[in-house]
Amino acid sequence: MDQEGLKKGTDGVVTDIKVVRSKPWGFELKDIAHEKMLIWHGEADKVVDVLQAKHACSAIAKSKCFILPTYGHWMIADQWETIVKQILEENNRCE
Repeated sequence: MDQEGLKKGTDGVVTDIKVVRSKPWGFELKDIAHEKMLIWHGEADKVVDVLQAKHACSAIAKSKCFILPTYGHWMIADQWETIVKQILEENNRCE
């Protein structure tokens, strides 16, 4: 885990885990309706296993999963430009 994210303590991480795992969300992933869903996940993520992203992609119709091999949980900080570019490319394919 990136130590920078823990400089002010672990409360944020603990809250995230409680929210995700404590109770049902009130819907099933398969029930999400949309034109297209794009999901990014770092394969080296030690906070949320990459299998969670792969499961979401397989459960949500019309979804596309981008697994970034060398990145972890905080990959958005380094990869936001790549992600924005992929969003724009995918959007152009839909038009």
